[in-house]
Amino acid sequence: MRIFLCLSLLISLNAWSATCKKLQECVEIADQLTGKKTIYDKKILPFTYELNSPLEMNKDNVEKTLSEALNIFGLARIPTQLPETSKLIEARELRFHSDLPSFEASRKKLPNIPDDHNPVLVTYRGVKGADMEVIAEKVRPLLSRYGRAVPMRDGSLVVVDLGSHTKKILPFVQKQDYPLTNEEKAAMALEKKRAHELEMARLKSGEMHEIGPKAKPHKH
Repeated sequence: MRIFLCLSLLISLNAWSATCKKLQECVEIADQLTGKKTIYDKKILPFTYELNSPLEMNKDNVEKTLSEALNIFGLARIPTQLPETSKLIEARELRFHSDLPSFEASRKKLPNIPDDHNPVLVTYRGVKGADMEVIAEKVRPLLSRYGRAVPMRDGSLVVVDLGSHTKKILPFVQKQDYPLTNEEKAAMALEKKRAHELEMARLKSGEMHEIGPKAKPHKH
């Protein structure tokens, strides 16, 4: 309660900005600046979490600044079904949440995604004949630690990642989104077949090594 009163006083004295070092205080300041509420389990956000230098937040930079600070500690803020309320989760749990801010994208139009570290979900609708599995493989090295790129059966690609990362990834996806020629399809099919054969050979070699004759112990 004392922290909340101090923060309210600080923001009332300076309506446009506030400074914090303790991450828990930064979350409280963000709530004051935005008029929203953030709920969280104190186990994932203990009061001991502290930044090495103070953060200055105002109404213009609060989302970007707080999301970057949370990301440093492996946390993310996502919406809830409660009005004007968000919750904090561990970033590694993003794959279990589908209730993220959602956007639609295509070769014709890319959405205006906020350039911050809050997670988003984008469904990219590929053109007919594009291979989303191949595009997903090219995208995955560009994702953040807990980001995902999943090709769907309907020819779309679902990307879950931080807004700032997704904003950079989508133009790359857009350039890769084109119908494959028959020659390209044949070459990719052959490449996949060879990769599968190499993987099977590797697994078989490992099995043979495990069941092979064991060396006899030396007699003393």
